[in-house]
This record gives sequence, structure tokens and C-alpha cells, in this order.
Amino acid sequence: MSRDLGVRYVLEGSVRRSSERIRISVQLIEGANGNHIWAETMEEPLTQIFELQDSVAQGVAGAIEPKVRWAEIERARQKPTSNLDAYDLYLRSLPHIFAGTAQDIATALSFLQRAVVHDPVYAVAHAAIASCRLRQLLIGAVQPTSVFLSEASSLARRAVELDPADPDVLSVGAIVVTFMEKDYVAGAEWIDASTRLNPNSSISWSRSGFIHCWMSNFETGVASFVRAMRLSPSDPMTYIFQSGLGMAHMFQHNWPVAINWLRRSISNNRYFAPTYRFLAVSLVQSGKIDEAREIVRELVQFDPLSSMTRAQLITAFRDEAPRRLYLESLRQAGLPE
Repeated sequence: MSRDLGVRYVLEGSVRRSSERIRISVQLIEGANGNHIWAETMEEPLTQIFELQDSVAQGVAGAIEPKVRWAEIERARQKPTSNLDAYDLYLRSLPHIFAGTAQDIATALSFLQRAVVHDPVYAVAHAAIASCRLRQLLIGAVQPTSVFLSEASSLARRAVELDPADPDVLSVGAIVVTFMEKDYVAGAEWIDASTRLNPNSSISWSRSGFIHCWMSNFETGVASFVRAMRLSPSDPMTYIFQSGLGMAHMFQHNWPVAINWLRRSISNNRYFAPTYRFLAVSLVQSGKIDEAREIVRELVQFDPLSSMTRAQLITAFRDEAPRRLYLESLRQAGLPE
């Protein structure tokens, strides 16, 4: 069937009715070899047929995005390097971006920089480079010099200029210019456009959550992170969704809830430095100073550039109150000056 249709993946489904209930089953199949990539069954009372239709559409779109992404990654891995084009080079960068360590990001950048040599107007690759620069900054792989911040923002703006209709490009551009330049106007405009164009992208909703929290819209941030996790419950970036949700609850002073989400994030990825900073703040505000200081000691072991000076430079919060809470709590937790 996939050969007849000229597609790589096929989505199949069936509908069954039993008494007053209806059941819909869907599965995603890789056409070349028949491998089952994803499957799910949904069931509701017949009276809720339209709600079930909406749930199926949203669930299928949200689940397929990361599954196809990983299937494409595996396909690209198996292809000889000498035959890779710009798209394949981009795909080869993705496992390293998701792993997120300093070495992985450096490896991802090497693939992406080759991709833009192959295709200088490849907007997605330019956006991915900007995203990697942001990750380097967040995990302490680089110092936040003015030159670095400016170059990263320029990459993001160039990507949006090349393809202003691509939702992934828009969401990367939004989070990079918001964080690097504190351009909250462009950030809000681009992230809203991204989620309108692709309302089923978990990553875009996560980026929306961060941007809204940086602008003190914490309730909206919580809703965005929850939506990201609902759309893609097994996403490889789940630890970032959890970290963001913990941060959002932290600024709503829901300390126990924040601590729970942040510890869950660390259990999924022990090397995402922002989570440790948010957890230290939440523990300080809960009166658990010793625990907060232990978290900071763990942070400094794998992010030796962590310091109060650096925290002040890379803090993206627009308003004074959350910024002050964040920085003063990190100082109480023993983050080196």
C-alpha cells in the first residue's frame, strides 16, 4: 500500500460499535518493512461520538510526531554517511540534541553545520543550530558573552526569515530571541503562531510554557506544559516538560508540587542544569536549606560554570519579583558567586 500511495508511513484504523459504545483502533506502520511504530485503542459512549472524534484526531497527531521523528532518526542512522543530504544530516543531529550533554550538542552542531553547507537556505537546520546554542548556554557549556548571545539570536531570526510559516522554526526562533535578547514581543508572537499552525506539537507547547513563565504568565505556562505532556506522554523531551512544569508551579508558590515535578525531571535526565536550579529555589522556599545546598553541589559537579554572576546574565524573567525570588534563593542555596 505504501508503494502505491508513494508514502513511507501508513496510518490504519478501524471502527467497531457494540451496543451503546464505539471503539476506534489506530496503528502507524512503516511501509518499507511492515514494522508497527505505534498503536492505540480509544473507546467512548456512542453519545460522545464527536468528542471521541476530536480525541482521536488530537491523540493521533500528538503521538505520531515523536514516533515518526524517532523512526526517521533510525532510518538516517542506517544510511551511509557519504550519501547523506542536508535532511539526513539534520536527522542525525536529533538523537544528540535529545541526549543534551555538552558533547552530544557539539556532535549535533557538527552535523547541522554540514547540513547548511549542503543547503544554505535550510531554515530548520538554521533553527536547530540556534536551539543547540541555547542548550549550550543552559547547561554551562559556554559563557554568555555578548557576541555569543547576538550570534545565536541572529541564527534564530535568519531561520524565521527563511521560513516564517514553519511552526518548528517559529517555536525555536521564539524561545531563542526571548531568552537571548529578552525580545518578549517577537517571542510571544512567534510562539503563538507556532501553536496555531501546529496545535499538536508537544515541543512547541513546551516552549510556549517557558516563554509565558518568563513573562510571568504562570497559569498559562502550567497549562502549556500539561498540554505538551498530554500530547506526547512518552516524548524523549519529557524531562524538559517536567522541568518547566516544576518551574511554573514554583513561581505560583506550590512548593511541594514543584519539587515533585523537578525530581521527576532529574530522574529522566540527570544533566539538564536548569532543573537543578529550579529545584534548589523550591527547596529554599520550603525551608529545606541543606537539601538545596546538596542540589547545588550536584549541579556544580557537572556544570562547573554555574555561579551567581552567570545566573544573573542568563535569567530570562521579565519582571523583578520572580527574578529576585530566583536569584536570592540560589544565593541562599550556596551557588558560588
